[in-house]
Amino acid sequence: PAAQPSGSEAPNLTVTKFLMYNALGEPADVVESPAGGTEHVRKTIATYDAAGRQLIKKLEGGGTAIPKTETVYSPTLGLPERQQLACESNCASYSSSFGTSGTGELKRPLGIAVDASGNVYVAAKELNCVKKFSSGGTYLGAIGKCGTAGSGNGEFKEPRSVAIDPSGHIWVVDTGNLRVEEFTAGGAYIQSLGGGHLSMPYELAVDGEGRVWVADQSGKIVEYKETSPGVYPFYGEVTSVEGAKVEPEGISVDAAGDLWIAEGNANRITEFELTSAGYVFHHVFGTAGSGSGQFSNPFDVVAGRWGELLVVDAGNDSIQQYSLHGNYMGSFGAEGTGAGHLIEPASIALGPGGAISVTDRGNHRVEKWQASSGAEATTTT
Repeated sequence: PAAQPSGSEAPNLTVTKFLMYNALGEPADVVESPAGGTEHVRKTIATYDAAGRQLIKKLEGGGTAIPKTETVYSPTLGLPERQQLACESNCASYSSSFGTSGTGELKRPLGIAVDASGNVYVAAKELNCVKKFSSGGTYLGAIGKCGTAGSGNGEFKEPRSVAIDPSGHIWVVDTGNLRVEEFTAGGAYIQSLGGGHLSMPYELAVDGEGRVWVADQSGKIVEYKETSPGVYPFYGEVTSVEGAKVEPEGISVDAAGDLWIAEGNANRITEFELTSAGYVFHHVFGTAGSGSGQFSNPFDVVAGRWGELLVVDAGNDSIQQYSLHGNYMGSFGAEGTGAGHLIEPASIALGPGGAISVTDRGNHRVEKWQASSGAEATTTT
């Protein structure tokens, strides 16, 4: 591996080495460029802080015996914390689909959420309700009056997003009524949030610390924060990223409390880090295109518990996977109508046991996938 620089070096110094490996994956000599034949070459990019502690080591390229990896190091001890393996085109395997017939039939579904038992909730915008399915796709019932728009408590007009908080409560973005509604796990209405701060609410995210974020397509992220049990006043909003107007489509919060924004028109993913001073801009990645690591209208993003980011790339009809540092790790799904294919996917949710649920908007269904072992990070020692 690349040698650590001394503490006198500049902060966040990046060191690049080309390491040669033989066909068995055994390290050989350091070279300046890839070699041919049966040897495999990968590039090591190591990043260090000002004290010489290694923060990230990213390995690119490689042959069949050498997968791409990203190792994340503790910023305090400089020791490995986890390793992310590239999954290439095998990040997940297709398992099933539902929502195309019967009382559970869907029409251009948008938001999706999964509870701790694996039940799936789908925001059926065209039907003005939220439909609930078992983990196996059996229709279980609905919140709201399917087929009828309304503005009363527990009613919806074009609901676009749904989320489940750690207590099991269900939160729904009621776009046409410019509000967010909260329900018990059993579907009983609790309250509405809005207060004149929402003009085009689209997506939402909730965490276990009493925070509710709403992605508003007018160009802002609105935050409500619980100040006493069940009370969520307006707390603040974000309207720009590095001087540019924020263009939110999807939103997610990770295990550390950091906020991830899918900005569809800007074709990028933006992270805001939770600090003692509140949320501050951390980094952004993404460019427009159809190649690996490029986006065409990223519609949603979800942060997994193993340090993976899954991005719904609606324009490219696929799901892309990244590390939390924005490094492309692989993808799954492709344009089409058959099993394992997508047309204009809209939203994504993670469930128990590595289950992945995606609203396949253009095919009027939900598709379920199973994360591959290579799609998860493993703890290193």
